[in-house]
Amino acid sequence: MAPKIILAHSRENACFSHEFLSASKPLIAMRKVGLAEISATASPRYNLTASSICQTHAVLGIKSFIDGKSWDIGSVVVQGLTNTLERYMLGDIAMMTFSAFLEDEALRTIAEICHKKKVLAVAVAVPTTLTNSECVARFGASPKKTILRTGRIVKKFGFDGIVCSANELQYLQDKGLLDDTFVSVVPGNRPTWATYVDEGGRTGTPKQIARWGADYTVVGRAVSKNPMPLEALDRIHQEMAAT
Repeated sequence: MAPKIILAHSRENACFSHEFLSASKPLIAMRKVGLAEISATASPRYNLTASSICQTHAVLGIKSFIDGKSWDIGSVVVQGLTNTLERYMLGDIAMMTFSAFLEDEALRTIAEICHKKKVLAVAVAVPTTLTNSECVARFGASPKKTILRTGRIVKKFGFDGIVCSANELQYLQDKGLLDDTFVSVVPGNRPTWATYVDEGGRTGTPKQIARWGADYTVVGRAVSKNPMPLEALDRIHQEMAAT
């Protein structure tokens, strides 16, 4: 089965318009609202905040992915989760991200709250922009080993998945981390035909991400930077479906 597409929110091109959202709906599983939107105030031109974006998604029948990667003292993160779910109660939130390095009790509480609200709790251990050498310098191990170690911990406390790059997918599957109850969310979807300048990181093409068994993949600039974003999104969808 092809990975489900999470489309990153963008104010570029027509990617924030109702017309684009409605047309993209058959191709995506949810729309990502990231830290830039969560921390932003409404602009005079667009009047877009994370809450209003999620509400717009809900009106159009699109689920939202709140990608805040929350990391703080456990009790603060739990309170932030509660506040977010209350503030965005009119939005259909389907997934949220949290740091994999929170205390055990915080991980357990987050998973319990998310499950009650039918929200997938996904952990982030190693951002896909972090190189292998940078990961070793910070955590003493490669990205795949760091993600495996932290993934086993968060899975034990009830989390539903973990963020990884395409490069780690097969290793995590072979080690038994990924299964029907614990999914992979893979950013860094970089088609070979993308028109923007790549900033690097641990990336994969749509075909690689599909072939290596991702459950979800986050698509951003390959669509938002394209002069024909809907056509670019459809092309990525077709490439993964045909793999």
